[in-house]
Amino acid sequence: MTPEANPAYLSRQVWQAVSEHAFRSIYGCDLCPEQARIENLRPVYAIDEDEFQYGRQIWHFEAMGVTSTGRKQFIFGMIECSVQYGFLELRHSVFFDQSADREHCFAQLTNQVSDDPMMSASTRFWVWAAWASIAILTGGWVVALCRHLVASPLDFPG
Repeated sequence: MTPEANPAYLSRQVWQAVSEHAFRSIYGCDLCPEQARIENLRPVYAIDEDEFQYGRQIWHFEAMGVTSTGRKQFIFGMIECSVQYGFLELRHSVFFDQSADREHCFAQLTNQVSDDPMMSASTRFWVWAAWASIAILTGGWVVALCRHLVASPLDFPG
């Protein structure tokens, strides 16, 4: 699947949940929530969940509002959500003064190396060490069994 999000693919409930997350995230910045509004909410990155990993969505939006000092301000927001068992959970939200800063942060988020534990060097080492020790133990057991059989042949009646 391509990481580009298709807005037509997302349900009305997803749009509603994300817009609520975006509006609630305004409480964390300097804008007055009563006088703020979310504009141009759009998905920019989406990976569906599957049996091996949770899904991930990144949304961009712009917000217009009034600061606590009474000055109008336009901010650029980004929300990252995790899709776990079909439920959308807010991971974090970030605000920027410039659109270019948001794009830079987005590029860093989407270019992260997979945090799959099987890809780490230490995991590969321990898996290799376990297989090697099993092979050595099996080889030792076979050698001991062969020596025992040669040293004491079985006597069959007959």
